[in-house]
Amino acid sequence: MAIIRTASDRILATVTGFTRVKTNEFGEYQSVLFEAAQLPEGKVWRSMEPEQAKQFRRGQRVHLVPTTNKKGRDSWDIELLSDAPATAPSAPVAGQPPADAMAAAKRAIAADVATMADLYGFCYAEAKRVLEPQGATNEGIQGCAFRLWHHAKDRL
Repeated sequence: MAIIRTASDRILATVTGFTRVKTNEFGEYQSVLFEAAQLPEGKVWRSMEPEQAKQFRRGQRVHLVPTTNKKGRDSWDIELLSDAPATAPSAPVAGQPPADAMAAAKRAIAADVATMADLYGFCYAEAKRVLEPQGATNEGIQGCAFRLWHHAKDRL
């Protein structure tokens, strides 16, 4: 049976967070956090393939449309909003990159920093889990965590 919805069923939400890429028996996935006052508990996490998650950026506005998944559980479809500017952009000042290129570069750097911080946090937790029972000092744990992080970041 088809479910017919109206445009008023859509909820305007904001992308506010991402998890790191994880792996399960079905492959790699990444979760994206959407927030809006009209959502259950004010937020919804959606898991998707990492390539799909790359379409989103923090602060991006999207429409969430209520639906059900294959198992009949409540879910949300995501509709991207057009980013078309309302007016023609002004010409960039000579010698400066366009503002949207700078903003995109800043977002990319911020995403890289967040990824590296998450990776270091994971490396520290693993180093602590293994070394603390052996009586390692905090300085030793930090040193091991840095070495793990340094090795792992090159594999990203």
